[in-house]
Amino acid sequence: ACKAVAPHFYHMAVKNPNTIFVDVPVTNDNASLHQGLGVPSLPFGHIYHPTAGLVEEVRLTRKFVPEFAKTLEHYIRGSCPLSEDFAEPTATA
Repeated sequence: ACKAVAPHFYHMAVKNPNTIFVDVPVTNDNASLHQGLGVPSLPFGHIYHPTAGLVEEVRLTRKFVPEFAKTLEHYIRGSCPLSEDFAEPTATA
């Protein structure tokens, strides 16, 4: 699964040169790092915001790469999509 996602991961990194991408392979020396970050399975992706810290975590299989890329793009642009049925909150007295 990691090998299948790798080309997509590297493509996102090239497409977003102002964003830091970190590939952390599992080895005997860093297995505790993955456990400490709460990574339940591999491949797995985290998105960290410079001031908010961890904002997204997702299983990063080929099936989920397009959604992960869209989510990443929203954070890079500083916007988030709202569904068409989103209603502005109304004031209550």
